[in-house]
Amino acid sequence: MNKANKHALAIASEFNRIDNTKSIPVFLRAEDIYKAVMKEGEKLYKPKELYSLQAEIPIPASANLLGRPLVNLFRHGVYSLNKWEGYKEQLNEVLVIDEDNMS
Repeated sequence: MNKANKHALAIASEFNRIDNTKSIPVFLRAEDIYKAVMKEGEKLYKPKELYSLQAEIPIPASANLLGRPLVNLFRHGVYSLNKWEGYKEQLNEVLVIDEDNMS
């Protein structure tokens, strides 16, 4: 396990103190972070594959070291949601906010 993987596990512990249900997704802003938090042996998709819906969205908790759903929102302008309509629509479906249950 490399240094980045160890750091990911430490961060997972911090997230678990905030949300022990592990249901709140983690938003990833860079490809390097995506690569660092994925479990060894899991398929690593290229950003264009992620954004063209060739991978499950969100990335399942079982596939990463954080143990939470992962959503890629890379900073690079190439991955602006305005340029990836299908990805944006998929995010809208999986990130539904139930306003009736908000306090």
